[in-house]
Amino acid sequence: MTQPPSKAARRQQDRLDAIVAVVTATDAAITVPLVHETVKRVATTPGARARLAGYLVEHPEALTAGHSRPPKVVGALILALVEAGSQVLVVLRCAGCGRAVELLHTRGPDARICGRCWRRNHTAECVDCGRTKPVYGRTVDGQARCASCDNRARAEPCRTCGRVKPVDRRYSDGSAACSGCARRDTSAWEDCAGCGRRRPVNARTEGGEALCVSCYIPPGAVCAGCGETRPIASRRDGEPRCPGCYRQPERECGGCGRIRRIALRGRNGRPDLCGSCHQAPVLVCGVCGVEDRCRTTTVDRSPICFRCQLVRRLAELLTGPSGRIPELLIPLHDAILAVDNPRTALDWLRRSPAVDVLTAMANGERALAHATLDSAAGTRRGRAFAVEHLRQMLVTCGALPARDRHLARLEVALQELVESAHPEDQQPLRTYATWWLLHRLRRRAEQGQPTQFAAHRVREQTAEAARFLGWLREQNRPLALATQGDLDTWLTIRPQARRRLPGFVRWAKARGLLAELDASYPPAGDPVSFVGDDRRWAIARRLLVDDTVDARDRVAALLLLLYAQPAARITRLTRANIQVDDHDVRLRLGEDHVLLPPPLSELIQRLPEQAPAGIAGNLAEGDRWLFPGRSPGHPMSPTTMSTRLRKLGIEPRAARNTALLQLGAELPSLVLADLLGVHINTAERWNAAAGARWTNYVATRSSPR
Repeated sequence: MTQPPSKAARRQQDRLDAIVAVVTATDAAITVPLVHETVKRVATTPGARARLAGYLVEHPEALTAGHSRPPKVVGALILALVEAGSQVLVVLRCAGCGRAVELLHTRGPDARICGRCWRRNHTAECVDCGRTKPVYGRTVDGQARCASCDNRARAEPCRTCGRVKPVDRRYSDGSAACSGCARRDTSAWEDCAGCGRRRPVNARTEGGEALCVSCYIPPGAVCAGCGETRPIASRRDGEPRCPGCYRQPERECGGCGRIRRIALRGRNGRPDLCGSCHQAPVLVCGVCGVEDRCRTTTVDRSPICFRCQLVRRLAELLTGPSGRIPELLIPLHDAILAVDNPRTALDWLRRSPAVDVLTAMANGERALAHATLDSAAGTRRGRAFAVEHLRQMLVTCGALPARDRHLARLEVALQELVESAHPEDQQPLRTYATWWLLHRLRRRAEQGQPTQFAAHRVREQTAEAARFLGWLREQNRPLALATQGDLDTWLTIRPQARRRLPGFVRWAKARGLLAELDASYPPAGDPVSFVGDDRRWAIARRLLVDDTVDARDRVAALLLLLYAQPAARITRLTRANIQVDDHDVRLRLGEDHVLLPPPLSELIQRLPEQAPAGIAGNLAEGDRWLFPGRSPGHPMSPTTMSTRLRKLGIEPRAARNTALLQLGAELPSLVLADLLGVHINTAERWNAAAGARWTNYVATRSSPR
């Protein structure tokens, strides 16, 4: 016996019947199945269908009037039916320019405009920079500001890092915090009553206990769209809306397998389909003969599957003047074709700004070299990232030689810093940056040591030297006549220069460019950031048995909590660092191997657990990194690793300090340095901080036997 339809289902069917009646009465050539399919595609939520039915019942003339007053969903329905072949319906026209296009924005209470008119109406002359740009904010008296000037106007010195940046939030004393420091500040975090993790407080229970964003369940109410009692995501016109009616939820599509918004909910055994799969029916491909989701060609309207479409697109882009794909690009061509979902590769070929550069190199218009990619990167951040990703794929497939990307970026940045300085200051600045700082960094890269943070320090030191030389020139004081008073004044103006400028001062004194001045800064004091031992061990015990946490995060957190390994060293671990002997698993962190306890040894043997997705994953087969990054051939960024650890409630610096303090009390400095890979001076400082004295051990180990 079949169950009768629910009240909400009957209401939705009544709305659909009303829409069909109005549309077919206006244009008798439109079939009922076409209206059903179009309504499901343009009005994907019950709320949208309610607005569509209500407006068409009250204003049936809107289908042929062509004015801009109807809601957006009505315009989308008319446009879809006209594209399907209707000769009676009239597409809505923009109230600003009069074009028959999709109207996405409102102007006043009874008019809609296109995106071009909306951007034109929301553009004004910025009161600060004077340029005509989109309005991002306004001053107290209502004058317009662009995004850059508005962010600059809202900027204040951050209490933690001292940098002048837009205020993200304020502390209890009114001082400002930038977005980075506010995200890293865990002082306001509490233990969640739901999951037990230390996370930001999103809400509280009736008893005052903290709840994180994952454990907080919003109160339920009767949704005005579907009529069901569900958690409320928004209120529209004063009426509550559940997540399904407010915005279609994201879930796995039964067609492409991606996590996307569902345009067609599956019923009677049919899978849920996203918008793309809903528009691409399952047909027999006219090229390969395989039954798959296809699109129609623009020539003879024959179906073609996405795999064959990808083959054609790659042939168009990568075929050289000889009519063949260049030999160096064949591995990249094969990696793109081998993706599990060809639609992702088609999207990348259509959207990525780096594809034009790849096509130019394949056609012989530009040389296949790093210099070509350097010149194509430009200054826009999105384009630079796209070109860098293409570079890593070309290096991995052997089309380009490998190079240190941080070192290459630094060379360009140093050249820009030198050229922006005064002509008389360029020579000493170039010599200091090239033959003092950059020379040592190149040797570090040749030894296989990481250069990311070292390159950042070199750039800061060069920039600080350029600022100091520029300030001396403003004081009409050449470098050779600078006094200790000038140096002290500069260090007072810029306290952060105390750690960046001494290297330049020592270099200039050694070459006779500067008098005997003292720019030394006081040595670093004892660490002040720690975490309680009870909490540290509680987190470690939980991660050893909690299978709900990603294995990568568990291994990284345990190496930090137990062996005081920083994120920069954890991410560079490879399979060669693991040694398996019978049932013993050892990990090489320094000169000697560390025997891992069984729970951690089992976890680390599962790594790498997740390879890069898509094209990068095909190129990264056989990658040696335990923590691979998104780019093929490169490990995860230390910054990304630190962010993942903070999401587990672990502050990396505080946890590492606590682990080093305990290990310094239990192990001699020589053993500590050999096991953990820290410098012997660092190990001795932690021995002293822990109050441990191992002089007898050192004498015994160093004495001849």
